[in-house]
Amino acid sequence: MTLGNRIKARRKHLGLSVDDVAAALGKNRATIYRYESQEIENLPASALGSLARVLRTTPADLMGWQFDPPSKKSVRLPVLGSMVAGVPVKDSGDIIDYEEIDGELASTGAFFALLIHDASMEPVLFKNDIVIVRYQPIVETGDIVVVCISDDNATVKKIRKEDGGVMLIGYNVAVYEPRFYSDDEMLSLPVQILGKVIELRRKL
Repeated sequence: MTLGNRIKARRKHLGLSVDDVAAALGKNRATIYRYESQEIENLPASALGSLARVLRTTPADLMGWQFDPPSKKSVRLPVLGSMVAGVPVKDSGDIIDYEEIDGELASTGAFFALLIHDASMEPVLFKNDIVIVRYQPIVETGDIVVVCISDDNATVKKIRKEDGGVMLIGYNVAVYEPRFYSDDEMLSLPVQILGKVIELRRKL
């Protein structure tokens, strides 16, 4: 199945029309038809991320990237030193270590691990901590998420949903003051939620 086929299938699964998707992306319907017919062969990462958000899925799912199926045995996860939206873990080129999760957890989704690089989430998460992250674009207020802004490297922040957008919060306001992103900015920058932090690994 091609990227265009997956976009079309996902749109129909959600009961969305071409016009619905076009309006959400701020584009014309002809552009969406071009996506689905794959006249645009190399979709930019920013466009792919925005499209995935509207279709309530992930760039990886739209691209058809496959993850190893979970088993009852523990699963080794790559620990990434950095991550960019739309780039699969196996191609990131920045795997610095591995962590294990049990098979029961692994069976609930696709996961990766990420190294914390700054002090913006102290005193909850510290520099050089490792977080275990479940790939998911849909999260709730209060969740700690991995997010990419304007295609920069992924960062970890607490999220709060508000009317017309979201607030990204760092516990250490001296390093990172809360920042609001409107729904329009979520699409235009874009602001892409890659997943939810579910576990902390800290080395002594």
